Amino acid sequence: MARGYVSNRNMQRARRRRRTGIVKAVLALGVLAVTVFCGIFVVGLEHAEKERQRDLFGGVIWLDKSELWKAAEDTTPPVISGVKDITIPAGGSVSYKRGVSVSDDRDKDITFTVDNSQVKLYMVGDYPITYIAADKAGNTTEVTATLHVEEPTVNTATEELVNHMADELLEEITTDSMSQYEAAEAIFNWVHENVGYVDHSPKEDWIKGAYRGLKEHQGDCFVYAMTSKCLLTRAGIENMDIEKIPAKTSHYWNLINLGEGWYHFDNTRRKDGYSFFYCTDEEIMKYSRAHDGSHNYDSTQYPEIQ
Repeated sequence: MARGYVSNRNMQRARRRRRTGIVKAVLALGVLAVTVFCGIFVVGLEHAEKERQRDLFGGVIWLDKSELWKAAEDTTPPVISGVKDITIPAGGSVSYKRGVSVSDDRDKDITFTVDNSQVKLYMVGDYPITYIAADKAGNTTEVTATLHVEEPTVNTATEELVNHMADELLEEITTDSMSQYEAAEAIFNWVHENVGYVDHSPKEDWIKGAYRGLKEHQGDCFVYAMTSKCLLTRAGIENMDIEKIPAKTSHYWNLINLGEGWYHFDNTRRKDGYSFFYCTDEEIMKYSRAHDGSHNYDSTQYPEIQ
């Protein structure tokens, strides 16, 4: 009987040891599983970070400190606001993006351009301009407006406009083979023959004077001088303005330097038919003395004239 009791106790102990072993094995497997899972998660985070850095278009991977998720595909294009038609005088400047803004529901760095390739600022007409915005996902928005280029007036004329007009005229009246003397003479003759004399015109600035001569083809001595100034300058001929000492009447003309010193250049039409191309100081002062000081100037204000 005693031996049977001992045998039962031994069997119970053996069963308890087996159960303990099983529990320990399960716990070990659990620890191993957690370790493996954590390792895989860390590797996944590192891989996701690499994907986030190089995935610039389409689905973008966003990594937060505590969670990793992939945003839905970006299919919403940017929004362009404030686009409207623009009206300028020929030769005027244009601020295409003034008052225009662009936004996107996701991106802050948006590509925004204006296609104005068909615009001719110096030619009257209507031209399409297209505003284009693109986000990182490749979604684009285009909005088209019209640029109205209107006929300029003397009050809207700009230096860029009169320079453009002068360049076009120089292509007609000069050639690359001409010497500076020949080009200066061509300019002198065109202004003298194509600008009609009127007794008075405003003298507020040289740009308006040049515009009146190049566009309206009429004016007084100031217009002749400023038209010549513009053409001579665009032709690369050194020149400067000269003015009669104020008296009962005023008078304006030009000086030019073709590498031989300064000479008088006065193509204003006169009743007696006189004009003064490449004249020496002695020649023009002789005429001035005989015509009530027509060219009496302050010699201290100008370089020595031949």
